[in-house]
Amino acid sequence: MYFKKINKWSLVVLLSCIILTSGCKKYLDEPSDKKLVIATTLRDLQALMDDGMGNGLGVMTDVADEYYILPTDYQGLYQDEHRNLFVWKPSHVFQLGNANAWYTLYSSVYKSNFVLEQLPKMNDTKGINANAIKGTALLKRAELIYHGAQVWCMPYEESTASSMLGMPLKLNTDFAENSYRSTLAETYGQVISDLKMAVHLLDAGTPAQYRPSKQAAYGMLARVYLSMRKYKEAGLYADSCLQLQSVLLDFNTLNSSIRYAIPSRNIECVFFLGGSDQNISFSSTNAKQYPAQQAMYEDGDLRKRIYFFVATDGTLRFNGSHTNDSGTFTGITVGEMLLVRAESLARNGDIVGCLADLNELKKARWDKNVSFIPYVAATSEEAKKLALLERRKELLMRNARWTDVRRLNLEGANITLERNLDGMVYTLPPNDLRYALAIPEDIISLTNMPQNPR
Repeated sequence: MYFKKINKWSLVVLLSCIILTSGCKKYLDEPSDKKLVIATTLRDLQALMDDGMGNGLGVMTDVADEYYILPTDYQGLYQDEHRNLFVWKPSHVFQLGNANAWYTLYSSVYKSNFVLEQLPKMNDTKGINANAIKGTALLKRAELIYHGAQVWCMPYEESTASSMLGMPLKLNTDFAENSYRSTLAETYGQVISDLKMAVHLLDAGTPAQYRPSKQAAYGMLARVYLSMRKYKEAGLYADSCLQLQSVLLDFNTLNSSIRYAIPSRNIECVFFLGGSDQNISFSSTNAKQYPAQQAMYEDGDLRKRIYFFVATDGTLRFNGSHTNDSGTFTGITVGEMLLVRAESLARNGDIVGCLADLNELKKARWDKNVSFIPYVAATSEEAKKLALLERRKELLMRNARWTDVRRLNLEGANITLERNLDGMVYTLPPNDLRYALAIPEDIISLTNMPQNPR
């Protein structure tokens, strides 16, 4: 099933082309008519993919319930967009024009499409791995569309995915081609197809973690299948990732008395995604942590100290980003993959396997001077609850909470998100339509694509 077609691709992609022509001149030669951008070498294409590869989109951290903002900080936010996201405004959420998350996402999708189209035209294969460039472009496109589906689509439900609104799937740079909003099944199908192709094109090791590897593609597949509640597949792909990269960062080697103790691109980072400028409301200046969140951690758990610090105003702040600064880390780690595999094992009745993964992770976070307290469980349900608890502790402020709440509420978890702002309480009930944010209204007006129901 396809939804309402439009005559031209949205202005978003046209503006994306402008970005490429104006922002990447050091990588590309512009032809004399200034209407086309021509890459002349594989090195140009690699540079295009490297440019901004590690940048993630932080919208899901903005809308999750892992922090609070004081009224003065809320009023002082630079953009209305962040105020709107914080209170789950049903419509007119994003600022109009070329500076919102939708525009950023499709600008990067365009870049991947551009590289994929130019690759077959290149002859200078000496010293450059064309397969790696192609795999990188496919993985990045998949990661972007998947992220967009978490923001602008309702959570995946197998029985309804073929009739639910998905993301626009633009797989080339042809502005004249009719485009449409795909079904949710088609959206996830495209993401999975791109990632499976990337697995076969990428090598198992890369010189820099901002360039994706085979294990990064496996990790993304595990993350996607988990959000779809296809737990067996999620566990299998997490295991494939761990077969290639399994070393955890020992938190005993970190200095818990300093700010930003976790080094960027550390030994357990599978794929680096993040940036210091993507979440204005989430910044360490504005975002305050609930004391109850720190209380989740046992006294021997080093995350209790490394993930938090007390600011001069006495409020609790987050300090545990893998960016080694105040930015949001949304990339893939060995720890996350252990958690995906553990949850999959628990849901499939393997209590011993689940506990082994959970305790391996917990021990790497545990103070060596304190007696280790391993997780124990008598039933699969208990093991699953421990896996979900450990996800909350390990993946705090990592964009995982929003997707987890969406999928778990489909299973009856009955989680209601809540904000209290200057005496006004804002709530987001389970399975509310606002779990799919409103697409920017100028895009809807320009394209006649269907807006998300409100």
